[in-house]
Amino acid sequence: MLFLVVFSAESSPERQTCSQQNKKILRQTWNVIASHKYAYMFLKPVNEKFAPEYYRVVKRPMDLLTLKRRVAKGLVDTLEGFQGEVMLMFQNAMMYNEPDSEVYRRAVSTQGDIVEHLQMLI
Repeated sequence: MLFLVVFSAESSPERQTCSQQNKKILRQTWNVIASHKYAYMFLKPVNEKFAPEYYRVVKRPMDLLTLKRRVAKGLVDTLEGFQGEVMLMFQNAMMYNEPDSEVYRRAVSTQGDIVEHLQMLI
């Protein structure tokens, strides 16, 4: 079973090692998500040319590329935080799109698959 270490605010060699281990786990998890058959729909930030007024409706946009960058910068450093960002991405898709749209249905489907994977890790 996999678990993540909770860190203190101190900057010790052990903390840096654990942080690097967490980054590795998060990158691997990101790779699993990015390889999902519908991940292409969530890889890049939404372009308002194709989704008019998206940023008026969605106040906290999230996509897989942005998440990958946040992990690399250390802004997301726990599996729980990672899961929250992934869920935000799917919630945004479901909030903006109509329930009978392809994007909505694929967000629901992909979210179900990803939640299953993430629950095995937490």
